[in-house]
Amino acid sequence: MEIYGKMRNLGTRLKRKNKITDYSNIAASRYLKGYDGMTKILFVCHGNICRSPMAEYVMKDLVRQSGREDEFVIASAATSREELGNPVYPPVRRKLAEHGIRCDGHAARQMTRKDYEEFGYLIGMDRMNPVSYTHLRAHETKANLV
Repeated sequence: MEIYGKMRNLGTRLKRKNKITDYSNIAASRYLKGYDGMTKILFVCHGNICRSPMAEYVMKDLVRQSGREDEFVIASAATSREELGNPVYPPVRRKLAEHGIRCDGHAARQMTRKDYEEFGYLIGMDRMNPVSYTHLRAHETKANLV
């Protein structure tokens, strides 16, 4: 998937000892209400039990490996209510475990309007998810929709 290639590229940049200076949208995130210097990323998929939690935990692992946990807030959410409260899907949990990544304690949650204010980057895990954002008035946000 294209997102994992982008995450690998970000991971490579995170491993550098100096600050990241090649973000294409870093300036845009500074305009967010309540900007506190942290990069806030929300991965979004339909149910929040497969794709978005996998992206969340892989990204958290990349950030942890770079020693920069204090610079990021990384989370995931669903566009639907179908899986609310459910843990990560077992095959996804196993795949993460194969790479030494734990996802204990995850409970699927639905995206809210507040997420548009809280997160600077909203990353949809497939092409259908940006369409789902419209019910939350995505067109009124300063967040970067990917």
